[in-house]
Amino acid sequence: MANNNKNTYGIVYLLVAATVVSLFFYLVNKVDGLKVRNNVIDNISDDIANNGKVDNVSKTNLLEESGWLWNNTKYLDRRVSFPNQGKIFNLILKADNTFYSTTDCNNLSGKYNFQDLKIDFYDIARTEMYCEDMQEEKYLRDLENVESYSINKNDILILNMKDGVGKMYFNLKSFEK
Repeated sequence: MANNNKNTYGIVYLLVAATVVSLFFYLVNKVDGLKVRNNVIDNISDDIANNGKVDNVSKTNLLEESGWLWNNTKYLDRRVSFPNQGKIFNLILKADNTFYSTTDCNNLSGKYNFQDLKIDFYDIARTEMYCEDMQEEKYLRDLENVESYSINKNDILILNMKDGVGKMYFNLKSFEK
């Protein structure tokens, strides 16, 4: 009889532990969703406060031989895509309206139009090596879907996709000239 009580307590303990773990992951996802929404609200507030002007980095600085390091992409449906560990995606916007990007497998190059806060990428060419588990296709598709940009107060380049389906986030990176 005492052995049965120990088994019952063990099962109850496991059920309570599983419930607590499930609740934890549920709350983490809820908080993550709120963070994404708050970031969107912060970006809108920044845009309103600055009358649509870019923060901290002038348009000229954006076009100079600066580089941007892809940090993540946040989608409207709350998915977040990060570069795989150890993979670096660089984006370099040149003053002659051409760009260059490295991905987790190939290199991209093409042209971009830039006016006010609108930007679009086109005539994109790439090398065609095969790599396993590459994120390049999704990155390229998202880049082709960009229609505008902003730079927040932390010098993060935000490329906004058409129809508000997502935002690509890039950190400013200085390259040796």
